[in-house]
Amino acid sequence: MSFPRCTYHDMVVAQYRLLTEHLGVDHLRLVRGTSMGGMHPLIFLVSSPLQWQKEAPTRGQAETFLEARIRRHAVNMDANDLIYQFDSSRDNDPSPHLERIVAPLMAINSADDQVNPPELGILERETQRVPRGRLLLLPISDRTRGHGTHSIPAIWGPYLEGLLADSEPTD
Repeated sequence: MSFPRCTYHDMVVAQYRLLTEHLGVDHLRLVRGTSMGGMHPLIFLVSSPLQWQKEAPTRGQAETFLEARIRRHAVNMDANDLIYQFDSSRDNDPSPHLERIVAPLMAINSADDQVNPPELGILERETQRVPRGRLLLLPISDRTRGHGTHSIPAIWGPYLEGLLADSEPTD
């Protein structure tokens, strides 16, 4: 199959144009993005190794667990789509523009995130380049799910409330 080449940059530009040119939005109070700024609809078979170990502590249970996850995702997954999704993010590099972000930014990561492991220090280093940026590293808990923690607002919601309270518009 032949797919048009669509990069992460193309997706960001398309979202921006949709908001500004087609919907007439000229101010946003909150932009929420997860996993590369909103690529969370993509299917990744990742979570927290700690939680998976708890769910399937033996080899047999782990094999059954993995087979069930693969079956569940394979029903709606097309291999070409998955290749296309991964390829679209290949050139994603927001780093040249971080100093230009003027809005308050809270980067939240979970200590058990194996996709963006905090021990690499990348998010910590890059967040410091954002003038109003701050990093929150959530400790591993029974509630975190590695990279999937971004989809559990009950964990990070109170921190978002604090960010929004700190950035109330002044008239």
